[in-house]
Amino acid sequence: MIQMILIELLLFSRSEEVISIIKLIFSFDEPVENISGFALGHIDVIFGEKTISSRNKIPDQSMMLFVTVTDLLDGYRKFYLSSKIEEYTCIGADSSFSISFKKANGNNISVEAGGEFLCEVNKNLLAKSIFEASSNFINRYINKLSKDDPVAEDLITFFFRFQRIL
Repeated sequence: MIQMILIELLLFSRSEEVISIIKLIFSFDEPVENISGFALGHIDVIFGEKTISSRNKIPDQSMMLFVTVTDLLDGYRKFYLSSKIEEYTCIGADSSFSISFKKANGNNISVEAGGEFLCEVNKNLLAKSIFEASSNFINRYINKLSKDDPVAEDLITFFFRFQRIL
């Protein structure tokens, strides 16, 4: 049975009067009770009718989810704040699956997953969505890690650093 850890990133991209939603789902293939900070799982990226996923790929593209969320928080924060960084790619830890962000017109960010273009969204909305999704992830799963797991401390540290850009 697949235990889903839902992290929803709701990003609204306006194209005339159409509002589209991007949803990221972080999931583990096994039930989650006590887990390691290096537990492997998957990312599914859903935009409209399209789903791009790290699952069921050859070679396997499962990734360390806690490490990947930490990287996403740190990397997007640096990308957001810098006028020199034009692109940021979050590659799943121990995986080749990636989500890329490129600066586009104005305050928009072009989003790609698994090498495929998904949409353009406002950088502030994207930051708020990443923060909310990370907050939900932390609130739901941080207590499932052992208290001395170094991944937990890193995740919390980068979460609070990210919060400062909002």
